[in-house]
Amino acid sequence: MYYGDNLQVLRTLPTNSIDLIYIDPPFFSGAEYNVIWGDTNEIRTFSDIWDGGLPTYLVWLNARLWEMRRVLKGTGSIYVHCDYHASHYIKAGMDKTFGYEYFQNGISWQRSLPHGNAGNRFASSTDTILIYNKSKEHTWNLLFLQHRDEYVKEFYRFRESDGRVYRLISCITPNKNRRTWSTTGTALGESGSTLAKEWNECTRRACSCTRRAGSRPIRGTSTP
Repeated sequence: MYYGDNLQVLRTLPTNSIDLIYIDPPFFSGAEYNVIWGDTNEIRTFSDIWDGGLPTYLVWLNARLWEMRRVLKGTGSIYVHCDYHASHYIKAGMDKTFGYEYFQNGISWQRSLPHGNAGNRFASSTDTILIYNKSKEHTWNLLFLQHRDEYVKEFYRFRESDGRVYRLISCITPNKNRRTWSTTGTALGESGSTLAKEWNECTRRACSCTRRAGSRPIRGTSTP
């Protein structure tokens, strides 16, 4: 845990040493805030007012983002929390620092109790979290939630010999713009024996499933 200017701390860290970065910097809101600090409930004032305006703010932030990119590992990612005041300027700066091609996504963070001034405009009820990777080899761990019991009961109506349940899904897509596997094992617009072998193996594994007219169901993901 460090207390102080993060730019000075960042400059002491070795290159390619950090896996994940999340920052919640000043938003360029043009306001001052009072925060409760420590166990003694000390009131401290936090200023988000910048002499020189937006250019000064962006120089301050981009200097730190540059150092963050340096210390981030090649497999790392950075999450930057901002809002409507400067999010578009921050993204433009991060496109230059990290590379436009390494922008992964943006998260719209919505308050449960929005309190923005909606007198003459829509309420300011969301913040933005910008996500960038250091490279194309970034680490990404998929997260899964347990299905509801009602969902499993309705859709996972088949059972393996070891007790696991599964559902039947069709290989035929109703979307005409997407590729569909044919009975010969080739995708529309493609050909090749490798695809045919993969299709035959797929259908072999699913041979115990009941087939309906006009569809080729295969086993979906089993659940414990």
